[in-house]
Amino acid sequence: MLFPHIPFKEIDKVNRAIDNPNRKMVAMQSTGIIDPKAMDAFGLTKHGHRKFNHSIPSAFMAAFMVSPEHAAELAMAHLVADKMGNYIHDAVGSDNKDILEGMINKNYTLFRETNGMKTPRKKKMFY
Repeated sequence: MLFPHIPFKEIDKVNRAIDNPNRKMVAMQSTGIIDPKAMDAFGLTKHGHRKFNHSIPSAFMAAFMVSPEHAAELAMAHLVADKMGNYIHDAVGSDNKDILEGMINKNYTLFRETNGMKTPRKKKMFY
C-alpha cells in the first residue's frame, strides 16, 4: 500500500529475507563482519527473536541481496512496521496485538487480491 510501484512478490521476498536470515547473513553477523546491534535505531534487537537482520545495516544488506532496486525503502518499511508492532504489544498486550495484526493482514490481503482497486460490493439477496 505504501509502495504502489513495487510488486507484491518483491515486498514478500524482502520481508522473508529479513525475518528469516540465511546462513551467509547469520555468519556475517556472528563473526562480526556486520555488527547485529550497530545502528539499531528502533531497538528491535533487544528481543531474542529479532537477533539478526533487524539493525539498519543488516536489514539493508538482507534486502539488497533479494531486491537491489528497492532495498532501502523496503528494509526501512519493515523495521518501522516491526517497531509499530512493538508499540501495539506494549500498549494492549500480546493477545490483542495478534488480533489487531490479524485484522491489518486481512485488509492487506484483500487489497492485494484486488491489486489496490476498490471492488463494488456484491448485492445482498436479503434485507
